[in-house]
Amino acid sequence: MIKKGDPLFLDSKGIIHKYDGDQLIWPVFIGEVAYKEKKIAMSYTKKEVICSKKQWVQEFESL
Repeated sequence: MIKKGDPLFLDSKGIIHKYDGDQLIWPVFIGEVAYKEKKIAMSYTKKEVICSKKQWVQEFESL
C-alpha cells in the first residue's frame, strides 16, 4: 500500500519523488519489461469492496 508522502522514485539527480495523491493505492507490474517501451515503471490499483449475494459467491466457489 502506498499513501500520501511515501517515496516512489529516486531520479538520476538523487531527488526522491513522493506520492502526492489522496487515495491509498497498491502498485502492480513493477519493473515489467513489457512496459519499458511505454516508459511505465509501475501501474497502480485502488481497493474496492464489492458486495454480492451469498448465492453468487457459492456458485463462483463451486466452479
